Amino acid sequence: MKPIPHFPLSVVIADDHALIRVGMRVLLENMADFRLVAEAEDGEALCRLARTHEPDIVITDLEMPHMDGLAALIELQTLPRPPRVIVLSMHVTAEAIRAATAHGAVAFLSKDALLLELELALREVARGGRYVSASVSDILLKELSHSTSPPLPQDAPDALLSPRQIEVLKLLADGRSVKETAYALGLSPKTVETHRAQILHRLGLRDTAGLVAYAIRHGLRSVE
Repeated sequence: MKPIPHFPLSVVIADDHALIRVGMRVLLENMADFRLVAEAEDGEALCRLARTHEPDIVITDLEMPHMDGLAALIELQTLPRPPRVIVLSMHVTAEAIRAATAHGAVAFLSKDALLLELELALREVARGGRYVSASVSDILLKELSHSTSPPLPQDAPDALLSPRQIEVLKLLADGRSVKETAYALGLSPKTVETHRAQILHRLGLRDTAGLVAYAIRHGLRSVE
């Protein structure tokens, strides 16, 4: 993924509903740090415009004609400098969230969210971070509560983990990759992988989804 350059950041938006694009356009026109360079009505146009303009950020729906947003996400990741992608979707499910983030999305919001929340997501993504709206987090937590995963430990983090492991947990729970976490903490990816395995073991959890749920419960996430 390409590094965040100097401001203003170029943005391409994609949605098959003109009114949604108008709302995003007005928001971007009032944000000095961002510059709208193109609009697309479907996934094919989005990929074509992304190749032409090489935007820093893409805001896209998942359900569009000709090529849906998920297929477009996959293609965007093949570009020499993939943009950072914000997904704005009407149909928010745990499966859609997992699929989008697995294919490069760094932020996920419901279309029911206010434009202010999209502004918050844009600013977080512009800093190189990730953003998941509160409603999206709720959907993931509800899925976890109905899954067969083991119950989350009740003990406070400092009773179970070392200070370094808590730092690693915070970054992983915010959606950072192992490499991104290693870079942020000045560690090797192998060391972060070791910490992750130890954290899972000490908390009695199976996967990153469990780590995210634990971090939310104990107020360790910076992304809400």
